[in-house]
Amino acid sequence: MSIAQSAMHLANGEAVEGIDQYQPKKERKKAVKTPAKKQRKHRQSAICSGIITETIKDLICEEIAKGKSLSAVCRDNLIVQSSVYSQLSKDEEFAERYARARERQADFYADEVIELADNCSGSLEDSNRTRLQIDARKWACGKLHPRKYSDKASMELSGKDGSPLAAPIIVNLGVDESWG
Repeated sequence: MSIAQSAMHLANGEAVEGIDQYQPKKERKKAVKTPAKKQRKHRQSAICSGIITETIKDLICEEIAKGKSLSAVCRDNLIVQSSVYSQLSKDEEFAERYARARERQADFYADEVIELADNCSGSLEDSNRTRLQIDARKWACGKLHPRKYSDKASMELSGKDGSPLAAPIIVNLGVDESWG
C-alpha cells in the first residue's frame, strides 16, 4: 500500500497496518523554582546584559577584601569579568572602593603569611609548599599595596614645607675657550 492510499484510509477513520497512529506527547510536570534559582537567574540576566548593580559591586569588593581573586568572585557569581573592568573604568567611586578592597586583600594575605609560617610542620615537601605559598602571598602584598609591603626602600626628598627641592641652575652665557 502506498503512502497516499494509507493517508486516504486514515482520513476516513480506517485503521491501517504498519502506520503508527498519532499520539500527543505527554505533558511534563514543570519544576517548581526555588527562590535561590530565581535570584541566580535574575542576577545572571543582569550581568549578561552588562549591568552591575550596587549590590554586586559591594559583593565584589567584600569578597576581594576576604582574599578571593576577581576571577573566582566572577566565576562563583556568574559575572562577566570584562564587565567589571568596564565598570571600573566608568565608575570612579566603584574604582576607589575596589582599590581599597585590594589594599585590604593585601592585609589579608599578610595575616595569612604569618599563619602559614606558624603552622608549618612536617615533611620537607610540606615545608617547600608552605614556602611557596608564603612567597606568593608576599609578592601579592608587594604588588597590591606597595607603600606598605614592598621590599623596595624609597626615599622622598622635599624642600621646606614639603615643596620640591630647588636645584641651582647654572647658565653659561658665554663660550669659554679655556675648557676645551
